[in-house]
Amino acid sequence: MIKATILSTLALSSTLAYSAQNAKNQPVHVSGENSISEAKFNSMHCEPRRMKVHLFHYSFYKEYKGTYDIEPNKCYAAPDFTSVRLSIPDDKGVAFKACRDNNCSDNCYIFRNPGIQIDDIWWYVNKGYSKSFSWVSPHSNSMNLNE
Repeated sequence: MIKATILSTLALSSTLAYSAQNAKNQPVHVSGENSISEAKFNSMHCEPRRMKVHLFHYSFYKEYKGTYDIEPNKCYAAPDFTSVRLSIPDDKGVAFKACRDNNCSDNCYIFRNPGIQIDDIWWYVNKGYSKSFSWVSPHSNSMNLNE
């Protein structure tokens, strides 16, 4: 009997609270530059940071393989390479990750603050050519620097 009374009271108070809240909600009629249809949301878009990476097949920057315009914390598959030149943006804490597999997950080495050139990556990735790379940025936690 007590349970029925408590449940009835809760149901009645919930109904009254809901109807009182709905009475307060009134539609907003806005026109002109303050309306949602007139808002320019695309003006808030910002370009992602990018870095150019020049890959070379052999040590001492021989046999150019191509240039990649990369974003931070994304893995890029590439033809076999062992030397790299970087066009580093004005950013502190740049790290470059080179790996022997195609998806940045096996036999990797992270070069912290490498400057603009890295030669003989071959020695660091278990004596083989690198096949993937990424720019590891400290501003995003999607990649762990302690691999």
